[in-house]
Amino acid sequence: MPSDPGARSRSRSLVLAVVEDHGPLTRSEIVRRTGLARATVARAIADLRGSGRLLEDDAAGEIEGRGRRPGLLHASPDTRVAVGIDLGHRHLTAALGTLRGDVIAEERREVPEDDHPGSLSGSLPDLLRSLLDRAGRAADDVVGTVLGVPAPIMDGRVVDDQILPLWRGIDVPALLGTAVGGPVAVENDANLGVWGEVRGVRPSLRDVIYVKVSSGIGAGIVSGGVLLRGDRGRAGEIGHLSLRTDGRVCRCGNRGCLETVSSVPSMVRDLAQAHAEVGTAEDLRRLLHAGDPPARRVVRDAGEAVGQALAGPVSLLSPRAVVVGGGVVDVGDDFLDGLEIGLSRFVRQEFRSGLDLRHASFGDRNEIIGALWAAIGLRTSTLIGQRGDADAVIA
Repeated sequence: MPSDPGARSRSRSLVLAVVEDHGPLTRSEIVRRTGLARATVARAIADLRGSGRLLEDDAAGEIEGRGRRPGLLHASPDTRVAVGIDLGHRHLTAALGTLRGDVIAEERREVPEDDHPGSLSGSLPDLLRSLLDRAGRAADDVVGTVLGVPAPIMDGRVVDDQILPLWRGIDVPALLGTAVGGPVAVENDANLGVWGEVRGVRPSLRDVIYVKVSSGIGAGIVSGGVLLRGDRGRAGEIGHLSLRTDGRVCRCGNRGCLETVSSVPSMVRDLAQAHAEVGTAEDLRRLLHAGDPPARRVVRDAGEAVGQALAGPVSLLSPRAVVVGGGVVDVGDDFLDGLEIGLSRFVRQEFRSGLDLRHASFGDRNEIIGALWAAIGLRTSTLIGQRGDADAVIA
């Protein structure tokens, strides 16, 4: 029997983990798999049944001992939870979900632009406590946390000097692990966006390019059912593909990058040339919903440029679908119309035939849904604790 509360908690966690991974199991099977004493297992099971985390089916297992038929223990799917976090340039969204992927609590907060990770680690405990309290869960109910960031990731670190420069080289899982506890991983947000689409609603979709169009632009690519990460996690960084040699100077130092043409801020800036009062994305959406011709023109042009940028990947990979997510998803169909025009100009017909162009299934929440599913995968991944990114979970 554990002699202190910490040992008792560890015993409960081990028993629950074994049942989640291998259950339903009899008590004897749990003793064998955990290596714990029978009395320790019995106490842990009693605690877990009392809290509703373990359920027992009477008289369902094999005959043991002198003919007694033991019950089978299985984990309650709605008790353990995962945490998904989506960090944008100006926002932080966190969601709590069951192991079946159902969101049970979610909260969005505004943060200073490209905030330092140390500030995030300081604010996360309060945010997660708020979610857990609202959902009636405890911290030790969390099986894993995955953070999505708008930058390339390798071994748990941001590997780009221009995107999120304050995060460059920081071991994000190690930093956040002290704030949230349990296994933690970090992943590129567009990779999580495509995972939200595939894992969340379309598991049979094995070839898809997901494009996140928001403050920046990035792509998550699944080919043959495998997430393509590329060297140093840079696959899909189409936002800094130069399309206009005489275009605007980009924050990366190049000129005419796709981000300067098709991101939501660039659309707002272009629309302000026709409507001086326009200054926010909400202004853009309002005019679009009113059918304003300049607003529709700006959005179609942005979509066309993204189609031009995707011409190479579509021709090389021949995806079944191109999915558009991020802050542009609620601007209507003009963006998709432009995207189709761009692809038709630069991609041969046979590659476009049957290509499914659509908005993301979860709108601008694909990233948070993908983060939740990746966090659920942390439960059974041993590699994740060594690498610090989520490729072992979502590949």
